Amino acid sequence: MKKKSIVRFLIVSIAATLALSSTVSAKNLSYWSSNCYDIGYMNKSPSLYYKKMDSSSSFPFLTAIQQGRSQWNSALSTSISNPSATNTSAIMQFYGGTKQQIKSLGCFVYVDDGGAGATIYTSENESAIHYYGNQRIIEHKIWGSKSAVLSDVGLSYNNCIKTTMHEMGHALGWYGHASNSSFVMYQGRSSVTTLKSGEKNHLSQIYR
Repeated sequence: MKKKSIVRFLIVSIAATLALSSTVSAKNLSYWSSNCYDIGYMNKSPSLYYKKMDSSSSFPFLTAIQQGRSQWNSALSTSISNPSATNTSAIMQFYGGTKQQIKSLGCFVYVDDGGAGATIYTSENESAIHYYGNQRIIEHKIWGSKSAVLSDVGLSYNNCIKTTMHEMGHALGWYGHASNSSFVMYQGRSSVTTLKSGEKNHLSQIYR
């Protein structure tokens, strides 16, 4: 690498580091309930789009979205918008359908892994470094997400509610999973449909 190129690279790298460190002041976090040392946040009023691809009346997708929206809004003091079936530019997007219908979207590559839902971040960047004790925590600013809930994997009514709330938690910035099986953010099927204080605290401490 030429000397000028090296100098230019160093200047860009230093500037990027300074930008990251100056974006948000480092916090000493008081709670941690995830098996992953990353955490994220969206703006306080994210727009929400949904598409129910499986039209079956036994698939309570919209009810699940509304319940998740209500509980996460209360936990994070956010104002997630009413779900819209037309605002395809919304930063939170939820799709409900059969495995084949979700696969046809082309963006959910893990729908064959035996799970009932999935979330991907379409746009995010590292925005700060925090600490939980001596553990380094990377904060991410999330600019867009897409989530899916499968309708043909044998979910009960409450399983569907829990799965949708779980994926909404990921969309809002919960990386990894909780180890407490009574939490909505625990990985796996359950009938838990109410957020617990531990998972509320985990994510709300990063929202501001």
